[in-house]
Amino acid sequence: MRLTIFGAALAFVAFTATTAHASCPTPTLTQCVDATYRAGSCFPTHQTHCTNLINSDWNTQVSALPQRYRVMPSELGSGIRRVGVQPGLLPTGTNTSGHLTLVDGLVSANQVLYRKNFANLGPDELAHAAALNAWAQNGTTITSCREYVHEKYLDYATFEAKAGKHGYDARAIFNDAYASNGIAYKKLYSKSGTELARIFDGVKKAEKNAYFRFVPGPYPAGQQPYTFSQTALKANSAQGRQFFTPTDAWHAQMSQTLANVNDDVLDDSNRRQQTFGDLLAARESAWKSYQSFNGAKFRPKTLEATTAAELRAIDQRIDAALVAAHAEGCLNLNQITACDWSPRRYYDMVRRELDARRQPDLTACVRLTGGDFSPTSFIRNADKLKLKNLPLKDYTLSAELVGAYLVAYGGAMDASDVPVDPATGVTRREGRYDDGGESGSRDGFGGAVSYGGGWSAEWGSSFCEAEVAIDGYGAASVWIFGEGGEIAAVSGGIRTDDENVVLNIDVRVFGGEVYTHEWNEEAELDFQIADIRLPDTRIEAKSTFIIVFVPVSIAGGIEVGLGIQFNLGGQVWRDCSINAVGIDLTGTARPYVSLGATASVAIGFPGLAAGLRGRVNIATVSLPLRGSVGVYTDGVDVFLRLGLSFGIQQRYLDGRISLFAELGWCPGPFCLTAEFTLVSWTGFGGPEVVLYDDHFDTRLASL
Repeated sequence: MRLTIFGAALAFVAFTATTAHASCPTPTLTQCVDATYRAGSCFPTHQTHCTNLINSDWNTQVSALPQRYRVMPSELGSGIRRVGVQPGLLPTGTNTSGHLTLVDGLVSANQVLYRKNFANLGPDELAHAAALNAWAQNGTTITSCREYVHEKYLDYATFEAKAGKHGYDARAIFNDAYASNGIAYKKLYSKSGTELARIFDGVKKAEKNAYFRFVPGPYPAGQQPYTFSQTALKANSAQGRQFFTPTDAWHAQMSQTLANVNDDVLDDSNRRQQTFGDLLAARESAWKSYQSFNGAKFRPKTLEATTAAELRAIDQRIDAALVAAHAEGCLNLNQITACDWSPRRYYDMVRRELDARRQPDLTACVRLTGGDFSPTSFIRNADKLKLKNLPLKDYTLSAELVGAYLVAYGGAMDASDVPVDPATGVTRREGRYDDGGESGSRDGFGGAVSYGGGWSAEWGSSFCEAEVAIDGYGAASVWIFGEGGEIAAVSGGIRTDDENVVLNIDVRVFGGEVYTHEWNEEAELDFQIADIRLPDTRIEAKSTFIIVFVPVSIAGGIEVGLGIQFNLGGQVWRDCSINAVGIDLTGTARPYVSLGATASVAIGFPGLAAGLRGRVNIATVSLPLRGSVGVYTDGVDVFLRLGLSFGIQQRYLDGRISLFAELGWCPGPFCLTAEFTLVSWTGFGGPEVVLYDDHFDTRLASL
């Protein structure tokens, strides 16, 4: 009886197993990694099969990837390891646009076309691709300021645009530069055949590395400066600041000298040096803002003290960075170190040399033509200007002729005592600068900024009625994996209103007002807020990637730093009985925004270990507007005075975020690790670029 019952039990078990197997057929690889299937009742039956299938496929695919040495993320033990490298994910949701007055904007627009292989282009990218095609077809004729700069430096611009396909891979850009069709050791030409000046002249010196650009900066008189450590002061070296003479041969030699140092190590050092350079630029900008008050009749009472406090805070960070650099060996003047060169430094130096030539050309073109190349424009009818240095009628027939026109017309405008709008030839009583643009990928990480500033002076039949104003603003939007929108906007300005001086400040975050201020004071205002800084804001979004048949969830985050700095003051007096007025507004307004992208990883998959490395700087923008504007009388004549500059100090989309993953028993001889670049951008930006600069002092009677 026992045997019968036991036999029946065995038969039931066998029947049940057969039935379960019949209702749960052997899954495919796609099913094995599908989240729905893995949560179902059949997965436990085939878990071993799925594990073997995934491991086998992982080993096959990762073994076939190009092998590179990479610095590992901390989650996987740090250090340098040989990994399989998968090409970066191509961005699809980009619509690179704007920044029409910045060379950086033109470079970004060119490069993204090659980055995307001219496929899946956004509306603005399609328009730019069409413009490039039109430029190629119209001979040497120039139809816009962008075309002027592009074709004046055509050989380099062509190389630079094609380098966009490499994204953040600076070594690939370096290799292309030294290839047979690259730019190293070559003469470069404009579209018209004019030879360009060499990128490296063999005379100009360069610092050993970015840390040797340090020189203790000035402080306002009577203020206590920051005391730097003796370690930090080692970077204050004349020898270190004039250490190398860069040439094409020098860059090749440095690459060979540091051939045994992993490129990731070189790039990491270069990234820290870029951050250090941003600190130096921030200090210089703060000092320039203070200097803008020199000679002004009206100065905020606490200007020296608050400026010194701001400078001490920056200097403390500079000191800490230099101490860390010394520990890294970067302040060693006796040998070449990993701090002294990288493929990224090569590309940055090339861009710095070319941008120093291209940006003034673009700025002059925008200022002197207003972007107007139409049949009725001055540049196509220069004879109407009646200037002896412009004997021709049409100066758009080549980039060289456009350049000659800008030199001659710009010289005539600069020699004029009257504030004349060079784009229209009419008397100017106001000046503005507005721009902005979008970069990156909305389906990954992207950002957009808008910015501007200006001044105005107006009056009616009586000079006593004169009113003047200065204003500046900045706004930023970001997207992560398709989520996002406007993050913040800051604006501020100062103006006169009859007998009063009026100050306005507005800060908006996620569409909601978080700070507003209007100060309306009779006759005189002394207002200084060293820094209105909003609490750090963070937004997050998630996306799932299939990494070699393994689903990986990535949470992307944006860290937002936002604020606006003001040093503003003003005074006004009027006596309309004698048509007399004295107006003096002076100060700086500096909106700034910092958008940094980070990511975290969630696996939820047995046997898979992963970690993320890197960071993407979506945007770091500082928009200093500095100067003074006034209308006043000297007892006889009435004068309009203006000394105003507007600049931008920015970095966009500089960095990368990579996922490192390993499946199986790691570390060990059979461990295969792979890197998957989720986001990477070469980025652009750098030191402050002056976008608007106007200074004059003229009798209103002459207007």
